[in-house]
Amino acid sequence: MADDASTELLAFLHTTNTEINHTVADSLDVETGLRFIGRVNERVKLRQLLDEQRLVTLVGTGGAGKTRLAAAVASDLNGYYPDGIWSADLAPVTDPALIAVGVAGAFGLRPEPGRPMPDTLVRHLGGLTCLLVLDTCDHQLPALAPLITRMLEGCPGLTILATSREPLGLAEEAVLRILSLSVTEASDGSPSDAVALLLDRAAAARGGRRADPAELPHFDRIARRLDGLPLALELAAARLRLLSAGQLADRIEGLLLPEPGDSPIQHEALTTTVSWSYKTLGPKSSRLLRCLSVFAGSVDLEAIAWMFDADPLDSLAVLVDKSLVQATSTAAGTTYRMLDPIRAYGQHRLAQAGEEQDVRERHVDWCLNAAERAGRDAEGRPVTLSLYSLDFLVVELRAALRWCATDGELRKGLQLVGVLDQWWRERGLAREARVWLYRLYERMNVTDARVPSTELAMAYHAHAAHAGADGEFAEALRFSQRAEAAARQAGDPGLLVRVLAGRTAPLVDVGLSAEAERGCWATLRLAAELDVEADALFAVFHLAQLLWRRGELDEAVALLTQARPLEDALSAVRGRRTVDMLLGVVALDRGDLVASHRHLRVALRSRVKYGFEARAVDTLNAIGVLCRLSGQPETAAVLFGASEAQRRRLSHWGAAYTAYWAEQEIQARAHLGERRYEQLHSEGAALTMNEAVTLALSVEPTFAGAPS
Repeated sequence: MADDASTELLAFLHTTNTEINHTVADSLDVETGLRFIGRVNERVKLRQLLDEQRLVTLVGTGGAGKTRLAAAVASDLNGYYPDGIWSADLAPVTDPALIAVGVAGAFGLRPEPGRPMPDTLVRHLGGLTCLLVLDTCDHQLPALAPLITRMLEGCPGLTILATSREPLGLAEEAVLRILSLSVTEASDGSPSDAVALLLDRAAAARGGRRADPAELPHFDRIARRLDGLPLALELAAARLRLLSAGQLADRIEGLLLPEPGDSPIQHEALTTTVSWSYKTLGPKSSRLLRCLSVFAGSVDLEAIAWMFDADPLDSLAVLVDKSLVQATSTAAGTTYRMLDPIRAYGQHRLAQAGEEQDVRERHVDWCLNAAERAGRDAEGRPVTLSLYSLDFLVVELRAALRWCATDGELRKGLQLVGVLDQWWRERGLAREARVWLYRLYERMNVTDARVPSTELAMAYHAHAAHAGADGEFAEALRFSQRAEAAARQAGDPGLLVRVLAGRTAPLVDVGLSAEAERGCWATLRLAAELDVEADALFAVFHLAQLLWRRGELDEAVALLTQARPLEDALSAVRGRRTVDMLLGVVALDRGDLVASHRHLRVALRSRVKYGFEARAVDTLNAIGVLCRLSGQPETAAVLFGASEAQRRRLSHWGAAYTAYWAEQEIQARAHLGERRYEQLHSEGAALTMNEAVTLALSVEPTFAGAPS
């Protein structure tokens, strides 16, 4: 079951409430501030091939400059493809089953219930004329090749430019191999491409000071010794901050000699180059490089200090100076990251040094600590949970989860799953959560690890919520029952009540509304008996929804009014403003549009402010209903279109409001006519989430022309 789920897992799309809008250079991790040097003939040839072929693969050794050349040519072709140029870096995709998800990330696509991700890709791209740049294809070729074939067959306007260390092996593929930069002087006496690159990067390293003509022979020697490999030249040029060209040339020979016992990976040109830089480090700097290799993305100095038991500043400065770590300064501060090849080398050295277990566990502890601090203010007091604070941590949390699911501490892995509980569902990634949980269960079975009943109950309870959000209602009920059994064994009354309260949703989803209502009332009575009323909050919400659906509006309002102080007291849920959302919907049925407008605006502002994207979509829909009832059917149609598009993006298909939304849309369609409604609905579907929210918040209820 875990394998089936992982085929559509969107684990590589890091979005917040802003929309994806990366340039190709940004997506491919290219420093656009640096000049592109050389490769004139390859650049022309590549453009020609892309004009003639639909699949072109740029093949070369690691560090040969494939990504930079692909980005340069894509930049040349800006405006040539009517539907744009898109790019996906596949290097982070470590599981072949996730390759389609990695490609889908280029377009901001998310899994759709019942639809395999390749189908979603073909459906989205079928009518587009665009260029897709796929970077770092070589490590997942068996999974990627059939996907590319499927996309080319189903998307006649699609052209693909791939970068790889080897051809993809497809019949329709045109291959352009690139070698290292030329080290031979040009016929007009100008420096070779390799030396030209060194000269340009050396000037950058020296603050703009150009090389002395007397240094040219040394630059030529360096370029030849490094075989003109672009990344090797870039790393070597960084050393020219401290060394003259002659000194660097003298040191190249010794520094590139392999050490006895080094693994075969070091015989690759790129790794040899990184190895050379590594050998110049002192003990502290080399240990810091190994420690930093466990971070999956950019981190600040505080995070680095956590991993290092000494002041890291001097050692970090050395790593930045040698271009082994990139420093990026913004108004918010400076962050640090490694390029993927250097990170991989650092991890290789980490394992070789016998330090991996300790450093990885420290990284897991840092992740848990960072997530805990994200929910507290400077004085350590709980604050309203903002899922945006987790957006910045997700790449690290996933890396920590990967370790816990393979070699780390299982119980810490379950804690990490708890940290991301709401984030996964609100980002449309409930399936990812299920995959991680299944992997942790498997490790628990293999290792025969003992997990306390309380922790198991919490994991099963979260699993039930994820399964329900992913449309797997039978699975949701099964894990809810497991959670109940574990909670009873643990003797935790609050946890037991939370589990029982959460069971209502899948019962409603499978059509057992009467049983769900009986369960809600029973849960509320149990919570009162055990003096844990706050833990029954979700039973109140579900019961209020059920009462609203059958028209018992006064009873629903009474329940929600009593629930407001409970919601306000819980920092993890108050940002969702569920009480206001439900009161707003009830007010719609009461015909009190002013009250409805007031409640729905509060709910939408809060949900957007704190990153509850899926729930914000429900509120967009409700404000669309408000527009229809207050004589603004055109705005209603636009908001219906926007909410449907965002619901698809987030795979958010909860049954609580589905029939209601459908009924309201039918009436709006009848009022406007099929053609006009579809036009407006399409306009709404084209809006970004931010644009749709702005429109919804601008709505004021009117009564002229309101339907009866």
